[in-house]
Amino acid sequence: KSIVADTKGLFGQVFCDFGKKFIVTDPNSEELQHATVMSITKKNPGLVTCLDERTHGFQTGDYVTFSEIQGMTELNNCKPIEVQVNDPYSFLICDTSNFGDYEKGGIATEVKMP
Repeated sequence: KSIVADTKGLFGQVFCDFGKKFIVTDPNSEELQHATVMSITKKNPGLVTCLDERTHGFQTGDYVTFSEIQGMTELNNCKPIEVQVNDPYSFLICDTSNFGDYEKGGIATEVKMP
């Protein structure tokens, strides 16, 4: 186990070795994706449509959680839900047919799963 640091003027680098028992669960070290929700259908599976300003950035098999949704509050702070990408601005999630009616708002946030 070791930590090595080096600086060269304004820039520096750090290398950490935490040993064989240390497990990394982040498969790609990329920043988490976020998307602003525009609508969610009450269907099986539910279709989540995001704002057209920016693609959602999710891939089929990714997991997301939701926050700040008004109306379909069952999704707020839910356990991670696997997504199936429909197009760059929408994706499918679990059965939402028994949830409340979607009113407005919401943020979908990617969750890294081990």
